Order: sequence, then C-alpha cells, then structure tokens
Amino acid sequence: MASEETPLKDLGVPKNLGPYVTSEELYSEARKFSLHHGFVVTNAGNADSNRIRLKCDRGGVYRSRRSDNEAGGSLRPNTSSRLINCPFRINGKKRNDGWFMNITSRYHNHDAEGDLSGHSQARVMTEEERATITTLAISSVTRKKIMSVIRQKNPDTLLISRDISNAVAKERRQKLGGRTPFDALLDILKAKDCIYR
Repeated sequence: MASEETPLKDLGVPKNLGPYVTSEELYSEARKFSLHHGFVVTNAGNADSNRIRLKCDRGGVYRSRRSDNEAGGSLRPNTSSRLINCPFRINGKKRNDGWFMNITSRYHNHDAEGDLSGHSQARVMTEEERATITTLAISSVTRKKIMSVIRQKNPDTLLISRDISNAVAKERRQKLGGRTPFDALLDILKAKDCIYR
C-alpha cells in the first residue's frame, strides 16, 4: 500500500515578528495568532535564556512510553495520537533590542480546525476564570451552572466541563494539604474544642 504525501497548507504566520520585551510575550502573541487561525502553538522544548522553540501541537510523532516486555506482552494495537508530524516551527531569539520570531517552517500538513476545544493547550484557564470557578464551587454551585457563568463572562472560552472539575479538585487538594477529608474534619473539630468519639 503506497502512502500518499500530504499536501502542505499555509495557515499564515504572525505579521509582527518582533521586537517583544520577553520570551513570554513572544509566546503569548504566537499563541493568540494560532488560536485565531485554527491551530495551537506549544513549546517545543530546548529553550534557554536566549531562545525559545515553538511548534504546532500536532508536530512530532507518537512514541511509546513503555517496552514490549512491560504489562506481560505487546502494546495495545489500537492506540491513536494527535501527533501527525506537522512541520510548522517558530524559533524565538533574544537580541540586543528584544525578542524576535523566526519562522523556520510556515507550513502545516493538516487543515485549520474550527473547534479547538479538543486541544488541552488551547483551553488554558485565565486567572479570572479560575477565581470564578473557585468562588462558585465554594458556594456549591453545580459544574453546569459554573460553565454557564464562565460562558456569559467570556463567550469565546474553550473550557469544557472537565476543566472545571479538574480546577475544583485541584483547589480541594490544596485546601486539604495532603490530609484526607476525614482528617481535615477532625482537625476542625479539635480546633473548636468539640467533643467527638
């Protein structure tokens, strides 16, 4: 079976290549651009104080994290991955007058996506959204109603119900400080000098 070469597509590149004050500002600008053009930019690693490497989140190939001998046999045959070796790359480099983008490969081997909510990197929660979720969760508001409030405040949000559950669970773990809920209750009762058996 012969494999056909996937045609490369130009989904665009940011117009402003620099200068940026920080690498975070450069990353933020590349990320905003990508979200508006149907793909997601992520950190490709190997960054240092003078450079940053960004790639399409569909770049790279799947590599198994375990050997054939683990779990008593071969790997599960029907695994899938989002990774399709997309060649899109941006390198950011620090110069004397700031940070600049260098587009090393502007092409993608996939179409732009209309709905990016399936990409966890596109669903990064803002501090305002996190505070809203925490406040409402403390008041025992349901996940569905919290999602409704978030969407009213920001109709463009890509958050899904699972993100809200994860944020609530994280907040609960932080409050418990490594204790079980029962141990936390006992600590509260001891602090209030309550008698219990």
